[in-house]
Amino acid sequence: MLIENNNVLFCFALLPILLIFVLMVLLRWKAIKAMSYTWIATIFISYFIWEMPLNWISAATIKGTFIAFEIILIIFGAILLLKLLELGGVISILDKTLKQISPDRRIQVIIIAFLFGSFIEGAAGFGTSAALAAPLLVSLGFPAIAAVTIALIANSVPVTFGAVGVPILIGIKSVVDIDIMQVTFYSALIHVIIGTFIPLALVSILTKLYGAKKSFKEGLIIWPYAIWAGLCFTIPYLITASLLGPEFPSMIGGLIGMIVLISTTKKGFLIPKKTWNFPTKKKWPTEWITKCVTLHKQKSLSLKKAIIPYTLVGLLLALTRIPQLPFGTWLKKLTISFPIIFGAEINYSFAPFYSAGFIFVIVSIITRFMLKINFKETKCVIQNTIAKIKIPFLTLIFVVALVQIILLSNHNTLNIPSMPLILAEFFSLYTGKFYPFFSPMIGMLGSFISGSNTVSNLFFTAFQYETAIKLGISTVIIVSLQAVGGAIGNMIAVHNVIAACATVGLKDQEGKIIRTNIIPALIYSLLAGIIGFILIQIL
Repeated sequence: MLIENNNVLFCFALLPILLIFVLMVLLRWKAIKAMSYTWIATIFISYFIWEMPLNWISAATIKGTFIAFEIILIIFGAILLLKLLELGGVISILDKTLKQISPDRRIQVIIIAFLFGSFIEGAAGFGTSAALAAPLLVSLGFPAIAAVTIALIANSVPVTFGAVGVPILIGIKSVVDIDIMQVTFYSALIHVIIGTFIPLALVSILTKLYGAKKSFKEGLIIWPYAIWAGLCFTIPYLITASLLGPEFPSMIGGLIGMIVLISTTKKGFLIPKKTWNFPTKKKWPTEWITKCVTLHKQKSLSLKKAIIPYTLVGLLLALTRIPQLPFGTWLKKLTISFPIIFGAEINYSFAPFYSAGFIFVIVSIITRFMLKINFKETKCVIQNTIAKIKIPFLTLIFVVALVQIILLSNHNTLNIPSMPLILAEFFSLYTGKFYPFFSPMIGMLGSFISGSNTVSNLFFTAFQYETAIKLGISTVIIVSLQAVGGAIGNMIAVHNVIAACATVGLKDQEGKIIRTNIIPALIYSLLAGIIGFILIQIL
C-alpha cells in the first residue's frame, strides 16, 4: 500500500501518541490496558501503512522486552535498597536529620527531588533519579502521587547532561559535526535561565495540589529561598558546562548545590517563618495513598553510617560512568549481544554489570550485612519486591515494544521515513521562521515516546541540524534546543512515569500524573523556544 500524501502519514504517525493520551489521560484507563491496546494499534499502523516487514516488527517487540528488563532491574534494585534501608533504621535517621535541617516539606522536596535527584541523574541517568528520589520522599511521609509527580518535574534540568554526558556525547556528537562545547554551553544557559525557577515551580505545584488550602501562594511565598536553591545548582552547573564540557554539569551542580543549600539552611538563611506540611493522613484522598507499608524502624545508628548506602550508590555510579576511568570499561566486558533477531539487524546489547540496577543490588547486599538485617527479613523483602514489579514489568514490555516499533519504522518496503521523522518534518514544514519556538517540542516529543533524552537526540538531532541549515539559522542553538527539549520530555515520558509509580507502589495514577506534568513541560518548552529565538536574533 503506497501512501504519497504526507498529511495522511502524519496522521497515522501521530495516532499512537494520541491513543496513549486519550486512553491514559482522558479516559483514565489502567496503564497496562492502555499500553497493550496502543501496542496492537502500532503493529497495525507499521504493517499496513508503513509496510514494515513482520520480522522487523517482531524483532522490535523482542528488543523492547529486553530493554524493559533493563528498566525493571533498576526498579527492583531501587525498591530492594529502600526496603533494606527502612529495616536497618536508615530512613528513620534521615527523617530526623531532615527535620532538624528543616521540618518544612517544601524545603525537603527541593533538597531531595531537585538537588539529590540532579546528582543521581548526572551520575547514572536513565530514570535512576526518580527511582531513588520518589520512594525516599514517600518513606519520609510524602503522599505517593506527590512524590512521583514532583520527582519527575525535578528531573528535567539535569537530564540534558545525565549519565555523565551520554545524551550529548552519544546522542549528538555521534550524529552531526558540530562544536559540542558550544552546544553544551547554550544548552546549559537555556536551562539556567528557566531551571533556576524550577524549585519555585516544584513547591508551588506541591502546595497547590497537595496542600490543605490548595494554594499556589503557600509555595510562592518562599520565593527567595527557592530561587537561592535554584542558583545553588545552576551556577556551578553553568560553570562546569562552560569549562569541562557535558560530562559533569548535573553531577557537580547537584553535589555543590546540596552542600551549599544544606549549610545555609542550617544557618537559617532565607528560611520561611511558617513551616508547611501536608494535611493529616486521615484527610488524604485514596489516590494519594500507596499500599506499600513504610517501615520506620528505630535503631541506634549514627548519621555518618546511615548515609553510607546512598554515598556508595553515588560513588559507584560516578566511578563507573566517568569515561576517563577504567571501571566502566571493565564492567562492560561481559555484554549480552543480539546483533540479529528474526533476521532483522536490530543490534541489541546489554552489559548487566554496568546497569545501575546491578549497582543498587550490590549496595543492597553491602547494606544488608552492614546493618545486620537477618536472612528471614531479607528474603521477605526480596519476595515482596519481586511481587510488586510483575505488573509494571508487563506494562513496560508493551510500552517499550511499541516505542521500538515506532523508532524502527524506517525499515519499510516503501522507503519512507520513520514515524518520528514524519512528525518532525510536519513541524518544520508548517512553522517556517518560527521554527525555534517548536524545536524544543520536537525533542520533548522524542523523549515522551522513547523515555530517553539520548534516544530523542539520536533520532532528531540530524533533522533539527538540517532544518536549521535550510532556514539559515544557527545550528548550534537549534541543536541545543533539541537537547533541552529532550530533557523536558522526561517529565511526561510514559515509561518513566510507569517506572516511578512502580517504585512507590502507586497504581492506576499514571494518566493523572501525565495530565499534571504536561502543563509545566509545555511551559518549559515554550520558554526555551522563546530564549532560543532571542539567541538566534542576537548571534
